[in-house]
Amino acid sequence: MKVDPSEFEHFFRDFPSHCPYGMARWAVYRQVAVREIDPKIYEALILSGCRRTGNLIYKMACPGCRECVPIRMEAARVRYNSTQRKIRNKNKDLRVLLSRPECTEEKLELYRKFLRLRYPARRAPDRRDYEDFFVNTCTDTWEVEYRLEGKIVGVATVDVGEKILNGVYFYFDPDMEKRSPGVYNFIYLTEFCKEKGIPYFVTGYYIQGLSAMAYKAQFHPHELFMDGAWRRREKAEDPREKEIYNLFPSIDHPNPI
Repeated sequence: MKVDPSEFEHFFRDFPSHCPYGMARWAVYRQVAVREIDPKIYEALILSGCRRTGNLIYKMACPGCRECVPIRMEAARVRYNSTQRKIRNKNKDLRVLLSRPECTEEKLELYRKFLRLRYPARRAPDRRDYEDFFVNTCTDTWEVEYRLEGKIVGVATVDVGEKILNGVYFYFDPDMEKRSPGVYNFIYLTEFCKEKGIPYFVTGYYIQGLSAMAYKAQFHPHELFMDGAWRRREKAEDPREKEIYNLFPSIDHPNPI
């Protein structure tokens, strides 16, 4: 069954909010709440630039702003650079567990620590916040736990489909920052896609000039969803790089997610 994402646009509604990246302007979430969704429809929406949080499927439709650019990798084509290979080797002692999303005190405390040290302006989440954001879902969702000596040090929430692995969120112990946990999480999930035969690892939004997201664009090749189509960036020296990123001026966002 071939799905045309445009057939579902009339279900989406616009909701204004403060910009989640700290810009002094209103953001607009174009979103729809769903209890459950056909996997093929969900994949088509994600591959058309949509994102998911809880039971909301959305895309950013902010007037006058195009900073949030969906980014994905064709897993089988990804080649790691020397730095990424070193990070992979540095984290070989981590144990990785896959499970269904669940709120435990251990995860909740780690998530609170992550937000407290990296984004101190945010309110400390309670159990309901965690469950609404991570446990509540409308598709086939899993948690990937990274553990060191039995202690949980990182958690990735992902949606698994036939064509996509959709990265929803990743939080980690800030004390582990020297291990580059975000990079290692990307490496592990890319290898997971290769092993399971999943073509695309959809990694969320990329924002030019936002340091917390810079590592996403360091994986090559990757693709950016712009003007309704995915545009491939083969390597750092790609001559199209200047053309692509000049569309998105560099800015400083104090509160990335």
